[in-house]
Amino acid sequence: MWPSIRSKDSTGLQCFVDFLQQFSVAAKEVGGLSILDDAHHLKKIVDKLSVWINHRWNRKVVQTKIAWKRYPTFREFVMFLLILDIEVEIVTDPVFGDEAATPRSTAPQSKKTNHCFDSKTDEPCKFCSKPKHNILDCGEFSKIPLGE
Repeated sequence: MWPSIRSKDSTGLQCFVDFLQQFSVAAKEVGGLSILDDAHHLKKIVDKLSVWINHRWNRKVVQTKIAWKRYPTFREFVMFLLILDIEVEIVTDPVFGDEAATPRSTAPQSKKTNHCFDSKTDEPCKFCSKPKHNILDCGEFSKIPLGE
């Protein structure tokens, strides 16, 4: 359903993190979504991310297994991505990030915005095809069976 996130796709990563964070909030409200804590189901989500992020996550998995004798939970994965997303923002900052050292054209740059769940965009919701809205307000999302 969700496309893979490429290495330097900070906007794609931000959208994915926003989606997973809202899904995590919805899971608390709906309950019964503990299947997401299963390592095999979590692996399917992790596989959407770049190789670099996969390696970072694998490091977190090993640390958790050594320290707590268990695999990380879905909520821990979302927190990992939230922290990682901040690091990606630092690296891709237009003034101080890695890209700033590269000479760029003098053409005006458009401000980067996140349209993942912005109701002002014309892009349809991935679940109900209506204009974008908060996932918690999507009637079709709430109808999705727990196994999907």
